[in-house]
Amino acid sequence: MLFNEDNIVLEVDSLYDRIFVTEDIHYQTKRPLLYIMNNSSGIQSGMFADKDDDLVFEYTRFYRLGDHFNPNIENALMIGGCGYSYPKDFLKSHPGKKMDVVEIDEAMTKIAEQYFHLDTNHPDLNIYHEDGRTFLNRNNKKYDAIYIDAFNSATAIPYQLTTQESMKKKYDSLNEEGVMIMNIIASINGPKSKFLQAEYKTVSSIFPQTYVFPLHIENEKTVQNIVMIGIKSDKKPSFNNPDPELNRFLSMLYKKEISTNIAILTDDFAPVEYYLNN
Repeated sequence: MLFNEDNIVLEVDSLYDRIFVTEDIHYQTKRPLLYIMNNSSGIQSGMFADKDDDLVFEYTRFYRLGDHFNPNIENALMIGGCGYSYPKDFLKSHPGKKMDVVEIDEAMTKIAEQYFHLDTNHPDLNIYHEDGRTFLNRNNKKYDAIYIDAFNSATAIPYQLTTQESMKKKYDSLNEEGVMIMNIIASINGPKSKFLQAEYKTVSSIFPQTYVFPLHIENEKTVQNIVMIGIKSDKKPSFNNPDPELNRFLSMLYKKEISTNIAILTDDFAPVEYYLNN
């Protein structure tokens, strides 16, 4: 996108970063957009400005797979709020169901409320302004689905959310049929695939089932959004769904073997940014 003074709607400094709200045009639909951007991570969230009726980014739609792998979601947790695009989508499509959102930067929430149609008084939404790992460490609530979309740079998830100890906290926070859906950025193969391999091995060390859905499966060396799903149950799921969108996402399951000749990520060893940048 073009980023200059002409399309900046808002520019503020928070405790964590400089945050921008910018205007743009969607490259496919030509619909007007609003983005949240920051200095450290680039584009963080987006919304169609003419009508907030769908998710802008393809990877966020993959969170809807939570309903395929666990059709009975009553309580959900999302770590990483930013523009609250998926929490809004969840609350719209799950009337009466509950979502807790952990967003470390209170300024992000205020911007989402002012510019991105977030209703902070929604009766089914609870917002916690703290580090996601801190929240998990003290959590004793059980969720049916946990969604992860948190970054501290353009590509790197905060290391404390990637480790085996963190995965155990997520596992323990899920009900028996629960599902974890996590957005990561890496390549499937090649020199930029080490983080995927390490995270896959780490998730698999805790969850009985781990599945990977790359957005651009046709080019495995492309650095891209990859959706990783951990299922708490050992009951094998179906990979067909009558909903055309969900069925399309399910068809993107990566079926080749993922190398695990790499160390599990732990609180004592998690070179997340090194794997992504070297």
